[in-house]
Amino acid sequence: MKIIRNWIILIIFTMIGSYYLYIYGQQHQIFVENVSVAEFKAPKVIVYSIDGLKETKVNSGKKSKIAVKGPSHVIKINFKTEDGTNKIIEKKFKIGANKTGYISIGGIVEGKEDWLKFENQYN
Repeated sequence: MKIIRNWIILIIFTMIGSYYLYIYGQQHQIFVENVSVAEFKAPKVIVYSIDGLKETKVNSGKKSKIAVKGPSHVIKINFKTEDGTNKIIEKKFKIGANKTGYISIGGIVEGKEDWLKFENQYN
């Protein structure tokens, strides 16, 4: 009886561990778009970093792609406003399993709710 109990416990821990590794080890593609939205005119260059990874520059009207792992992330955006002052914005977001994220810099600056959009990663 103890042997059966031990096998059941081993199987349960293996399943829990596998689920944890699947969720926190899955890689996601995130596209960051530097485009004009409503009243926000896209800056010539923005510099962003997700989860403290390497800072990446994106020119106006372009988008950039980065690969990240795990469900929870923080994006830090640095750009110059039209009057020449440096502005830094930091936002937290979560991305579900098998999803690709699209981040709109203009949407973040304007305070819009739909600054982050998702699409299925494997169509």
